Amino acid sequence: MPPHTRRGGRLRILASGPLNTTGLPSLPPELLHEIISYLSSTPIPCLDWHVLSSNYLERSSTLRALSQTCKRFRSVFLALAWEHVEVCASPKVSPLYKFKTRTWPATDSRFRLWSSQLAMDFARELVRQTEIITIRNPVLALFVRTFSVVLSDYSAETLLPEFYRCLSLLPNLETLQVTRAPSSLEKQLRAECLGHTLPSVRTLVLHTNAWPIVKCCPNVERLHLGGVGYHYPSVQEWYQYVPKLRVFVKLPIPWTHISAYVARFPDLVEMPPILVEYCNKMLPLETLRLLLKVGNLQRIDLVADGDRHQQPEVMALVAAAQEVLRQTADLVDGPQKCVTLKDGRGVFKFAI
Repeated sequence: MPPHTRRGGRLRILASGPLNTTGLPSLPPELLHEIISYLSSTPIPCLDWHVLSSNYLERSSTLRALSQTCKRFRSVFLALAWEHVEVCASPKVSPLYKFKTRTWPATDSRFRLWSSQLAMDFARELVRQTEIITIRNPVLALFVRTFSVVLSDYSAETLLPEFYRCLSLLPNLETLQVTRAPSSLEKQLRAECLGHTLPSVRTLVLHTNAWPIVKCCPNVERLHLGGVGYHYPSVQEWYQYVPKLRVFVKLPIPWTHISAYVARFPDLVEMPPILVEYCNKMLPLETLRLLLKVGNLQRIDLVADGDRHQQPEVMALVAAAQEVLRQTADLVDGPQKCVTLKDGRGVFKFAI
C-alpha cells in the first residue's frame, strides 16, 4: 500500500503568520540544539549489526513532531529532522530488546531478532521515507547527511531499485549504514548497484551481506564491515572500487594477509587487527615490517589468544610494531599513534 500523502494545508499555515516568540520557541537555536543532543539516536558508526530498539527513534520522531508545531520550530528543526534518515529501529522492539514474547538480553544474540512482520515493516518504512524526501518534498533530500537502514527481503525485487534510486538523489549524503541484511540479498545488491554511483559518500558502515554497495562509492574513505554473514568477501572482490580508502575496520585478519593489504591499501591510516598466530605459526617479524610500506599508518592492533601479553615473542612483535609506527608519517589530522595488544586478559595500549 502506498503511504498516505499529507495534505499541504497545515504546512502552509505553519509557514505563514507571525513567529512564536514566547516560551520554548524563544530560546536561541544553540540552546535548542543542546537540548536535542540528549535524545537517543542511531550511533554513527553503528556497529551493532541487529535491529535497534524503539528508544533509538526518540530523536527523529521528536524533531519531526517539533518541526510541525510552529514556524519558529520549523525553521530550526526541519533540517535537523531529516539530517539523519533512520530505518534501522523498530517501535515494536522495546528498549530491553523484548519483541513479542521473547527477550534478547545479550548483544551477541540479537542478530537472531527477526520475523516476517519486521521484514515487512522495514520495507514499508523505507518506501515511506524515501518517497517523502525524493517525491513529496525533494527539498528535504538536500538535508540528508546520513542514511541508516535495515534491508529486508520483503518485495526486494521492487524495494532495492527504489533504494538505489533514492540514494542517487541525495547530493549531500556522507554516511551510509546498512546495519542488517539477509544473505539472500547479496546477489540482488550486486546486480542493482550497476549503473549507480554515490560520489558524496565518505563513510560506509555495511553488514557483510551488503558489501556489494562498496562498488557504488568510489570516494569512500572509511569502511566498517561486520556482522554475521553467509559469505565474507575477500578484499580481492572490491578493493579496486575504493582507491581513496584510509580507514578499514573489520574482524581481525590472519597475519598471512598482511602482504595483500600492503599491496592493495598503501594509503591506510588504520587497518584491521592482526592475528599474531595463525595455523600454529607466529607472525614473523619480517612480515610485520612490511607495514613500513603503508606510509600513513597510525595504529597497529595485534590480537593473541590466551594470556600472551608477557610472552617474549609477543612483546617482540609489539616492539617491532612500535618501531614501524615511529617511521610512518605524522599526520596533523590523524589519530594518536599507538600499538594495542588484545589477549585473554584484556586490551593493552603501548604509546609510540
